[in-house]
Amino acid sequence: MIDDVIMIVDVIIIVDVIIIVDVIMIVDVIIIVDVIINADIIVNVLCLKDAGQMQD
Repeated sequence: MIDDVIMIVDVIIIVDVIIIVDVIMIVDVIIIVDVIINADIIVNVLCLKDAGQMQD
């Protein structure tokens, strides 16, 4: 009986670790998306600056 309980607890711990890893991966993806969005904004700003200089 005790062995069964220990195995169940081990499985729960492993599942928790997998869930934590999934959350970290999701956070990483969100960070990557933020970086891409920020890069787009920076590119747009640079393009606007270039366009502004071109008009001058």
